[in-house]
Amino acid sequence: NIIILESKKTQYNLLYIRPLIIIIYMVCFSYYTYSQKFTEYEVKSAYIFNFTKFVQWQESSFNSTNSPYIIGIYKNTSFGLVLSKTIEDRTVHGRKFIIKYINSPETSIYKKGETIFGIHTAVKEIRRKKEFVLVEGNFDVLAFYQSGVRNVVAPLGTAFTEKQAKYLKRYASRCLMIFDSDMAGIEATLKSAVILEKYGITNYVISLPKGKDPSEILEKEGPEALNKLTKYPINTFEYLVKRAIERFGIKNTEGKESVFQFVTPYLASLGTELRKEDSFRYLANVLEIDVNAVFKDYAARKKQTSPVKIKNPVQDQQKEITVSLDLFLMIALVENREAFASFRNVIDLDDLDDSRAKRVYVVLEDMYRRSDSSNEGLMSKIDDEKLKDVILHKLSTGEYRINSEQIIKDGVNKIRQRNLEKKRSEIEMQLRKIGLTTDRFELENLLSEKKFIDEELLRIKGN
Repeated sequence: NIIILESKKTQYNLLYIRPLIIIIYMVCFSYYTYSQKFTEYEVKSAYIFNFTKFVQWQESSFNSTNSPYIIGIYKNTSFGLVLSKTIEDRTVHGRKFIIKYINSPETSIYKKGETIFGIHTAVKEIRRKKEFVLVEGNFDVLAFYQSGVRNVVAPLGTAFTEKQAKYLKRYASRCLMIFDSDMAGIEATLKSAVILEKYGITNYVISLPKGKDPSEILEKEGPEALNKLTKYPINTFEYLVKRAIERFGIKNTEGKESVFQFVTPYLASLGTELRKEDSFRYLANVLEIDVNAVFKDYAARKKQTSPVKIKNPVQDQQKEITVSLDLFLMIALVENREAFASFRNVIDLDDLDDSRAKRVYVVLEDMYRRSDSSNEGLMSKIDDEKLKDVILHKLSTGEYRINSEQIIKDGVNKIRQRNLEKKRSEIEMQLRKIGLTTDRFELENLLSEKKFIDEELLRIKGN
Protein backbone atom coordinates (compact mmCIF):
# COMPACT_ATOMS: atom_id res chain seq x y z
CA ASN A 1 0.00 0.00 0.00
CA ILE A 2 2.95 2.37 -0.61
CA ILE A 3 4.57 3.41 -3.87
CA ILE A 4 7.86 5.34 -3.69
CA LEU A 5 8.62 7.27 -6.86
CA GLU A 6 12.19 8.54 -6.69
CA SER A 7 13.40 8.63 -10.28
CA LYS A 8 12.23 9.72 -13.73
CA LYS A 9 12.61 6.12 -14.93
CA THR A 10 10.16 4.87 -12.28
CA GLN A 11 7.76 7.68 -13.17
CA TYR A 12 7.83 6.92 -16.91
CA ASN A 13 7.42 3.17 -16.26
CA LEU A 14 4.33 3.83 -14.18
CA LEU A 15 2.92 6.15 -16.85
CA TYR A 16 3.64 3.54 -19.50
CA ILE A 17 1.74 0.79 -17.69
CA ARG A 18 -1.06 3.08 -16.48
CA PRO A 19 -3.57 1.86 -19.13
CA LEU A 20 -3.13 -1.67 -17.74
CA ILE A 21 -3.60 -0.38 -14.16
CA ILE A 22 -6.81 1.38 -15.23
CA ILE A 23 -8.17 -1.80 -16.85
CA ILE A 24 -7.35 -3.94 -13.78
CA TYR A 25 -8.84 -1.31 -11.48
CA MET A 26 -12.07 -1.04 -13.50
CA VAL A 27 -12.54 -4.83 -13.63
CA CYS A 28 -11.91 -5.30 -9.89
CA PHE A 29 -13.97 -2.26 -8.97
CA SER A 30 -16.88 -3.29 -11.18
CA TYR A 31 -16.91 -6.84 -9.81
CA TYR A 32 -16.75 -5.66 -6.19
CA THR A 33 -19.45 -3.02 -6.53
CA TYR A 34 -21.69 -5.49 -8.36
CA SER A 35 -21.23 -8.16 -5.68
CA GLN A 36 -21.85 -5.64 -2.87
CA LYS A 37 -24.87 -4.13 -4.69
CA PHE A 38 -23.84 -0.50 -4.26
CA THR A 39 -26.11 2.11 -5.78
CA GLU A 40 -25.16 3.92 -8.98
CA TYR A 41 -24.53 7.10 -6.96
CA GLU A 42 -22.15 5.30 -4.60
CA VAL A 43 -20.23 3.72 -7.48
CA LYS A 44 -19.82 7.07 -9.24
CA SER A 45 -18.78 8.78 -6.04
CA ALA A 46 -16.11 6.20 -5.29
CA TYR A 47 -14.87 5.90 -8.89
CA ILE A 48 -14.72 9.59 -9.77
CA PHE A 49 -13.19 10.87 -6.53
CA ASN A 50 -10.92 8.00 -5.62
CA PHE A 51 -9.38 7.00 -8.92
CA THR A 52 -9.76 9.59 -11.68
CA LYS A 53 -8.78 12.43 -9.37
CA PHE A 54 -5.81 10.41 -8.19
CA VAL A 55 -4.61 10.04 -11.80
CA GLN A 56 -4.65 13.84 -12.13
CA TRP A 57 -2.52 14.18 -8.99
CA GLN A 58 -0.02 11.71 -10.48
CA GLU A 59 0.29 13.76 -13.65
CA SER A 60 1.10 16.92 -11.73
CA SER A 61 3.48 15.24 -9.35
CA PHE A 62 5.40 13.40 -12.05
CA ASN A 63 6.69 16.74 -13.37
CA SER A 64 8.84 17.07 -10.24
CA THR A 65 12.06 15.20 -9.54
CA ASN A 66 11.08 15.14 -5.85
CA SER A 67 8.44 12.41 -5.98
CA PRO A 68 6.16 11.95 -2.96
CA TYR A 69 5.01 8.96 -1.03
CA ILE A 70 1.60 7.77 -2.20
CA ILE A 71 -0.36 6.07 0.57
CA GLY A 72 -3.28 3.75 -0.26
CA ILE A 73 -6.30 3.69 2.02
CA TYR A 74 -8.11 0.34 1.97
CA LYS A 75 -11.59 -0.74 2.98
CA ASN A 76 -11.95 -2.48 6.38
CA THR A 77 -11.94 -5.94 4.77
CA SER A 78 -9.37 -8.51 3.81
CA PHE A 79 -10.41 -7.88 0.16
CA GLY A 80 -8.61 -4.53 0.32
CA LEU A 81 -10.61 -2.31 -2.03
CA VAL A 82 -8.75 0.97 -2.54
CA LEU A 83 -10.99 3.77 -1.27
CA SER A 84 -8.65 6.74 -1.42
CA LYS A 85 -5.11 7.85 -2.07
CA THR A 86 -3.24 10.34 0.06
CA ILE A 87 -0.03 12.05 -1.06
CA GLU A 88 2.15 12.95 1.92
CA ASP A 89 4.70 15.75 2.24
CA ARG A 90 7.76 14.23 3.89
CA THR A 91 11.53 14.50 4.11
CA VAL A 92 13.12 11.19 3.12
CA HIS A 93 16.85 10.55 2.69
CA GLY A 94 17.49 14.26 3.21
CA ARG A 95 15.16 15.35 0.39
CA LYS A 96 12.13 17.56 1.05
CA PHE A 97 9.10 16.73 -1.06
CA ILE A 98 7.24 19.76 -2.44
CA ILE A 99 3.68 18.43 -2.47
CA LYS A 100 1.59 18.95 0.66
CA TYR A 101 -1.15 16.64 1.89
CA ILE A 102 -3.78 16.06 -0.79
CA ASN A 103 -6.67 14.08 0.68
CA SER A 104 -9.63 12.57 -1.10
CA PRO A 105 -12.94 14.00 0.04
CA GLU A 106 -15.31 11.68 1.86
CA THR A 107 -17.76 9.83 -0.38
CA SER A 108 -20.76 7.58 0.12
CA ILE A 109 -18.50 4.56 0.73
CA TYR A 110 -15.30 6.29 1.93
CA LYS A 111 -15.84 7.72 5.42
CA LYS A 112 -12.73 8.47 7.42
CA GLY A 113 -14.43 7.92 10.76
CA GLU A 114 -15.35 4.37 9.72
CA THR A 115 -12.13 3.39 7.92
CA ILE A 116 -8.97 2.15 9.64
CA PHE A 117 -5.58 2.58 8.02
CA GLY A 118 -3.55 -0.63 7.78
CA ILE A 119 -6.38 -2.96 8.77
CA HIS A 120 -6.17 -5.04 5.58
CA THR A 121 -2.63 -6.17 6.45
CA ALA A 122 -2.99 -6.15 10.26
CA VAL A 123 -6.27 -8.02 10.71
CA LYS A 124 -4.73 -11.51 10.56
CA GLU A 125 -2.20 -10.71 13.30
CA ILE A 126 -4.81 -8.83 15.35
CA ARG A 127 -7.07 -11.86 15.23
CA ARG A 128 -4.19 -14.14 16.29
CA LYS A 129 -2.98 -11.96 19.19
CA LYS A 130 -6.40 -10.59 20.21
CA GLU A 131 -4.57 -7.26 20.46
CA PHE A 132 -3.97 -4.23 18.26
CA VAL A 133 -1.52 -1.32 18.38
CA LEU A 134 -3.19 2.05 17.78
CA VAL A 135 -0.96 4.85 16.46
CA GLU A 136 -1.60 8.39 15.21
CA GLY A 137 -0.77 8.44 11.51
CA ASN A 138 -0.01 6.56 8.32
CA PHE A 139 3.76 6.80 8.62
CA ASP A 140 3.62 5.59 12.23
CA VAL A 141 1.90 2.43 10.96
CA LEU A 142 4.60 1.93 8.33
CA ALA A 143 7.39 2.51 10.87
CA PHE A 144 6.06 -0.12 13.28
CA TYR A 145 5.33 -2.53 10.43
CA GLN A 146 8.95 -2.22 9.28
CA SER A 147 10.12 -2.95 12.83
CA GLY A 148 8.18 -6.23 12.87
CA VAL A 149 4.96 -5.12 14.61
CA ARG A 150 2.25 -6.45 12.31
CA ASN A 151 -0.92 -5.73 14.33
CA VAL A 152 -0.65 -1.93 13.99
CA VAL A 153 -3.40 0.40 12.71
CA ALA A 154 -4.31 4.09 12.77
CA PRO A 155 -7.39 6.31 12.42
CA LEU A 156 -7.61 8.43 9.27
CA GLY A 157 -6.83 12.09 9.85
CA THR A 158 -9.52 12.31 12.52
CA ALA A 159 -9.81 11.34 16.16
CA PHE A 160 -10.34 7.65 16.94
CA THR A 161 -14.07 6.98 16.64
CA GLU A 162 -16.62 4.66 18.21
CA LYS A 163 -17.28 3.00 14.85
CA GLN A 164 -13.59 2.16 14.50
CA ALA A 165 -13.54 0.75 18.05
CA LYS A 166 -16.67 -1.30 17.37
CA TYR A 167 -15.04 -2.81 14.28
CA LEU A 168 -11.77 -3.65 16.07
CA LYS A 169 -13.67 -5.20 18.98
CA ARG A 170 -14.63 -8.05 16.64
CA TYR A 171 -11.03 -9.25 16.57
CA ALA A 172 -9.33 -7.98 19.75
CA SER A 173 -9.94 -7.39 23.45
CA ARG A 174 -6.75 -5.44 24.19
CA CYS A 175 -5.17 -2.28 22.75
CA LEU A 176 -1.79 -0.59 23.07
CA MET A 177 -2.04 3.15 22.33
CA ILE A 178 0.98 5.02 20.98
CA PHE A 179 0.43 8.74 20.48
CA ASP A 180 2.79 11.71 20.55
CA SER A 181 3.89 12.91 23.98
CA ASP A 182 2.77 16.51 23.32
CA MET A 183 -0.48 17.89 24.75
CA ALA A 184 -2.45 17.05 21.62
CA GLY A 185 -1.22 13.46 21.82
CA ILE A 186 -2.15 13.19 25.51
CA GLU A 187 -5.65 14.54 24.78
CA ALA A 188 -5.97 12.01 21.95
CA THR A 189 -4.89 9.24 24.34
CA LEU A 190 -7.56 10.27 26.85
CA LYS A 191 -10.37 10.43 24.27
CA SER A 192 -9.36 7.13 22.66
CA ALA A 193 -9.12 5.40 26.05
CA VAL A 194 -12.66 6.50 26.97
CA ILE A 195 -13.99 5.04 23.70
CA LEU A 196 -12.05 1.80 24.16
CA GLU A 197 -13.42 1.40 27.68
CA LYS A 198 -16.95 1.90 26.37
CA TYR A 199 -16.51 -1.11 24.08
CA GLY A 200 -14.84 -3.26 26.73
CA ILE A 201 -11.36 -3.14 25.18
CA THR A 202 -8.60 -3.29 27.80
CA ASN A 203 -6.12 -0.53 27.02
CA TYR A 204 -2.55 0.41 27.86
CA VAL A 205 -0.18 3.15 26.73
CA ILE A 206 3.27 2.97 25.17
CA SER A 207 5.11 6.14 26.13
CA LEU A 208 7.28 7.66 23.40
CA PRO A 209 10.37 9.73 24.25
CA LYS A 210 9.50 13.43 24.22
CA GLY A 211 9.85 15.11 20.85
CA LYS A 212 10.20 11.83 18.93
CA ASP A 213 7.78 9.97 16.69
CA PRO A 214 7.99 6.32 15.55
CA SER A 215 9.45 7.22 12.15
CA GLU A 216 12.30 9.13 13.79
CA ILE A 217 13.03 6.32 16.26
CA LEU A 218 13.09 3.80 13.42
CA GLU A 219 15.47 5.95 11.36
CA LYS A 220 17.89 6.86 14.18
CA GLU A 221 17.76 3.84 16.50
CA GLY A 222 16.65 1.01 14.24
CA PRO A 223 13.71 -1.41 14.23
CA GLU A 224 14.77 -3.17 17.44
CA ALA A 225 14.31 0.03 19.48
CA LEU A 226 10.81 0.57 18.11
CA ASN A 227 9.80 -3.05 18.57
CA LYS A 228 11.10 -3.01 22.15
CA LEU A 229 8.75 -0.14 23.06
CA THR A 230 5.71 -2.39 22.65
CA LYS A 231 7.07 -4.78 25.30
CA TYR A 232 6.63 -2.26 28.13
CA PRO A 233 3.04 -0.95 28.24
CA ILE A 234 1.92 1.41 31.02
CA ASN A 235 -1.41 1.38 32.84
CA THR A 236 -3.55 3.98 31.03
CA PHE A 237 -4.80 5.70 34.18
CA GLU A 238 -1.32 5.94 35.67
CA TYR A 239 -0.04 7.41 32.39
CA LEU A 240 -2.82 10.03 32.28
CA VAL A 241 -2.26 11.02 35.92
CA LYS A 242 1.48 11.38 35.35
CA ARG A 243 1.01 13.56 32.27
CA ALA A 244 -1.64 15.68 34.02
CA ILE A 245 0.75 16.27 36.92
CA GLU A 246 3.48 17.34 34.48
CA ARG A 247 1.03 19.80 32.95
CA PHE A 248 -0.72 21.24 36.04
CA GLY A 249 1.58 20.43 38.96
CA ILE A 250 0.39 19.38 42.42
CA LYS A 251 2.12 21.91 44.65
CA ASN A 252 -1.18 23.64 45.39
CA THR A 253 -4.88 22.80 45.59
CA GLU A 254 -5.64 24.30 42.17
CA GLY A 255 -3.15 21.99 40.49
CA LYS A 256 -4.56 18.92 42.23
CA GLU A 257 -8.09 19.90 41.21
CA SER A 258 -6.96 20.34 37.59
CA VAL A 259 -5.36 16.87 37.60
CA PHE A 260 -8.57 15.38 39.02
CA GLN A 261 -10.75 17.15 36.43
CA PHE A 262 -8.49 15.99 33.59
CA VAL A 263 -8.74 12.28 34.47
CA THR A 264 -12.43 12.29 35.51
CA PRO A 265 -13.73 11.32 32.00
CA TYR A 266 -11.56 8.21 32.08
CA LEU A 267 -12.66 7.36 35.63
CA ALA A 268 -16.29 7.63 34.53
CA SER A 269 -15.67 5.25 31.61
CA LEU A 270 -14.31 2.39 33.74
CA GLY A 271 -16.65 -0.58 33.57
CA THR A 272 -16.45 -1.99 37.10
CA GLU A 273 -16.54 -0.57 40.62
CA LEU A 274 -13.43 -2.59 41.42
CA ARG A 275 -11.35 -0.77 38.80
CA LYS A 276 -12.79 2.59 39.83
CA GLU A 277 -11.91 2.08 43.46
CA ASP A 278 -8.41 0.97 42.59
CA SER A 279 -7.98 4.10 40.45
CA PHE A 280 -9.37 6.33 43.24
CA ARG A 281 -6.82 4.91 45.67
CA TYR A 282 -3.96 5.38 43.22
CA LEU A 283 -4.97 8.99 42.53
CA ALA A 284 -5.35 9.77 46.24
CA ASN A 285 -1.91 8.32 46.94
CA VAL A 286 -0.23 10.32 44.16
CA LEU A 287 -1.98 13.59 45.10
CA GLU A 288 -1.33 12.89 48.80
CA ILE A 289 -4.95 13.37 49.80
CA ASP A 290 -7.58 11.28 51.58
CA VAL A 291 -9.21 8.71 49.30
CA ASN A 292 -12.62 9.65 50.73
CA ALA A 293 -12.14 13.18 49.37
CA VAL A 294 -11.63 11.72 45.88
CA PHE A 295 -14.76 9.57 46.25
CA LYS A 296 -16.85 12.56 47.33
CA ASP A 297 -15.57 14.90 44.61
CA TYR A 298 -16.18 12.26 41.95
CA ALA A 299 -19.71 11.61 43.23
CA ALA A 300 -20.45 15.36 43.30
CA ARG A 301 -19.14 15.85 39.77
CA LYS A 302 -21.12 12.85 38.52
CA LYS A 303 -24.26 14.22 40.15
CA GLN A 304 -23.77 17.60 38.43
CA THR A 305 -23.39 16.01 34.99
CA SER A 306 -26.17 13.42 35.40
CA PRO A 307 -29.76 14.20 34.32
CA VAL A 308 -32.31 14.77 37.08
CA LYS A 309 -34.04 11.51 38.01
CA ILE A 310 -37.00 10.68 40.23
CA LYS A 311 -35.71 9.37 43.54
CA ASN A 312 -36.09 5.69 44.27
CA PRO A 313 -36.12 5.14 48.05
CA VAL A 314 -35.10 1.50 47.66
CA GLN A 315 -32.04 2.38 45.57
CA ASP A 316 -31.18 5.26 47.91
CA GLN A 317 -31.15 2.82 50.81
CA GLN A 318 -28.89 0.45 48.86
CA LYS A 319 -26.44 3.25 48.04
CA GLU A 320 -25.89 3.99 51.73
CA ILE A 321 -23.38 1.14 51.70
CA THR A 322 -20.27 1.88 49.67
CA VAL A 323 -19.14 -1.23 47.82
CA SER A 324 -15.45 -1.60 48.63
CA LEU A 325 -12.91 -3.65 46.69
CA ASP A 326 -13.29 -6.50 49.22
CA LEU A 327 -17.08 -6.49 49.16
CA PHE A 328 -17.20 -6.23 45.36
CA LEU A 329 -15.04 -9.34 45.10
CA MET A 330 -17.10 -11.28 47.64
CA ILE A 331 -20.33 -10.47 45.77
CA ALA A 332 -18.64 -11.74 42.58
CA LEU A 333 -17.97 -15.00 44.43
CA VAL A 334 -21.60 -15.19 45.56
CA GLU A 335 -22.54 -15.06 41.86
CA ASN A 336 -19.80 -17.54 40.87
CA ARG A 337 -19.75 -20.03 43.74
CA GLU A 338 -17.60 -22.61 41.96
CA ALA A 339 -14.67 -20.15 42.03
CA PHE A 340 -14.61 -20.01 45.84
CA ALA A 341 -12.81 -23.37 46.12
CA SER A 342 -9.64 -21.97 44.53
CA PHE A 343 -10.15 -18.46 45.96
CA ARG A 344 -9.98 -19.65 49.59
CA ASN A 345 -6.53 -21.15 48.89
CA VAL A 346 -5.01 -17.75 48.05
CA ILE A 347 -7.03 -15.25 50.13
CA ASP A 348 -7.59 -15.70 53.87
CA LEU A 349 -10.20 -13.99 56.01
CA ASP A 350 -7.44 -11.80 57.50
CA ASP A 351 -6.52 -10.53 54.02
CA LEU A 352 -9.81 -8.61 53.86
CA ASP A 353 -10.18 -5.12 55.37
CA ASP A 354 -13.93 -4.62 55.01
CA SER A 355 -15.87 -6.18 57.93
CA ARG A 356 -18.94 -6.69 55.72
CA ALA A 357 -16.85 -8.59 53.17
CA LYS A 358 -15.53 -10.73 56.02
CA ARG A 359 -19.10 -11.62 56.99
CA VAL A 360 -19.81 -12.79 53.45
CA TYR A 361 -16.50 -14.74 53.42
CA VAL A 362 -17.47 -16.58 56.63
CA VAL A 363 -20.88 -17.51 55.16
CA LEU A 364 -19.32 -18.69 51.89
CA GLU A 365 -16.75 -20.77 53.79
CA ASP A 366 -19.48 -22.39 55.87
CA MET A 367 -21.58 -23.14 52.77
CA TYR A 368 -18.50 -24.55 50.98
CA ARG A 369 -17.70 -26.96 53.82
CA ARG A 370 -21.29 -28.19 53.83
CA SER A 371 -21.33 -28.44 49.99
CA ASP A 372 -24.36 -26.16 49.94
CA SER A 373 -24.53 -24.05 46.74
CA SER A 374 -28.00 -22.54 47.18
CA ASN A 375 -28.26 -18.75 47.13
CA GLU A 376 -31.36 -18.89 49.33
CA GLY A 377 -29.42 -20.61 52.11
CA LEU A 378 -26.59 -18.14 51.75
CA MET A 379 -28.78 -15.05 51.93
CA SER A 380 -30.63 -16.39 54.97
CA LYS A 381 -27.33 -16.53 56.87
CA ILE A 382 -26.63 -12.80 56.33
CA ASP A 383 -28.34 -10.99 59.20
CA ASP A 384 -27.49 -7.44 58.03
CA GLU A 385 -30.54 -6.36 55.98
CA LYS A 386 -28.77 -3.42 54.30
CA LEU A 387 -25.89 -5.64 53.28
CA LYS A 388 -28.32 -8.24 51.97
CA ASP A 389 -30.15 -5.59 49.90
CA VAL A 390 -26.89 -4.37 48.37
CA ILE A 391 -25.84 -7.92 47.43
CA LEU A 392 -29.21 -8.65 45.83
CA HIS A 393 -29.18 -5.34 43.97
CA LYS A 394 -25.66 -5.92 42.64
CA LEU A 395 -26.50 -9.45 41.56
CA SER A 396 -29.58 -8.19 39.70
CA THR A 397 -27.46 -5.89 37.49
CA GLY A 398 -25.76 -8.90 35.86
CA GLU A 399 -22.33 -7.21 35.89
CA TYR A 400 -20.71 -10.26 37.53
CA ARG A 401 -21.82 -12.64 34.80
CA ILE A 402 -19.71 -10.98 32.12
CA ASN A 403 -16.07 -12.05 32.19
CA SER A 404 -16.51 -13.27 35.79
CA GLU A 405 -13.25 -15.22 35.82
CA GLN A 406 -11.26 -12.08 34.98
CA ILE A 407 -13.17 -10.00 37.56
CA ILE A 408 -12.25 -12.47 40.32
CA LYS A 409 -8.65 -12.77 39.13
CA ASP A 410 -8.26 -8.97 39.09
CA GLY A 411 -9.83 -8.70 42.55
CA VAL A 412 -7.49 -11.31 44.02
CA ASN A 413 -4.47 -9.55 42.50
CA LYS A 414 -5.60 -6.16 43.83
CA ILE A 415 -6.06 -7.49 47.38
CA ARG A 416 -2.69 -9.26 47.29
CA GLN A 417 -1.08 -6.13 45.89
CA ARG A 418 -2.66 -3.97 48.61
CA ASN A 419 -1.53 -6.29 51.40
CA LEU A 420 1.99 -6.64 50.01
CA GLU A 421 2.30 -2.85 49.73
CA LYS A 422 1.21 -2.53 53.36
CA LYS A 423 3.81 -5.08 54.40
CA ARG A 424 6.48 -3.31 52.36
CA SER A 425 5.61 0.02 54.04
CA GLU A 426 6.00 -1.62 57.44
CA ILE A 427 9.41 -3.02 56.47
CA GLU A 428 10.54 0.35 55.11
CA MET A 429 9.49 1.96 58.38
CA GLN A 430 11.52 -0.60 60.33
CA LEU A 431 14.52 0.00 58.07
CA ARG A 432 14.32 3.74 58.71
CA LYS A 433 14.17 3.14 62.46
CA ILE A 434 17.17 0.83 62.71
CA GLY A 435 19.26 2.91 60.29
CA LEU A 436 22.89 1.86 60.44
CA THR A 437 22.29 -0.69 63.19
CA THR A 438 24.99 -3.14 64.16
CA ASP A 439 22.44 -5.97 64.02
CA ARG A 440 23.47 -7.10 60.54
CA PHE A 441 21.33 -10.27 60.69
CA GLU A 442 18.09 -8.31 61.27
CA LEU A 443 18.99 -5.84 58.51
CA GLU A 444 19.65 -8.63 55.99
CA ASN A 445 16.37 -10.34 56.86
CA LEU A 446 14.39 -7.15 56.34
CA LEU A 447 16.13 -6.40 53.03
CA SER A 448 15.57 -9.98 51.86
CA GLU A 449 11.89 -9.80 52.75
CA LYS A 450 11.53 -6.45 50.98
CA LYS A 451 13.20 -7.86 47.87
CA PHE A 452 10.78 -10.80 47.85
CA ILE A 453 7.78 -8.45 48.18
CA ASP A 454 9.07 -6.21 45.37
CA GLU A 455 9.41 -9.25 43.09
CA GLU A 456 5.89 -10.45 43.97
CA LEU A 457 4.46 -7.00 43.25
CA LEU A 458 6.15 -6.92 39.85
CA ARG A 459 4.75 -10.36 39.06
CA ILE A 460 1.22 -9.37 40.11
CA LYS A 461 1.32 -6.15 38.07
CA GLY A 462 2.58 -8.15 35.11
CA ASN A 463 -0.55 -10.27 35.24
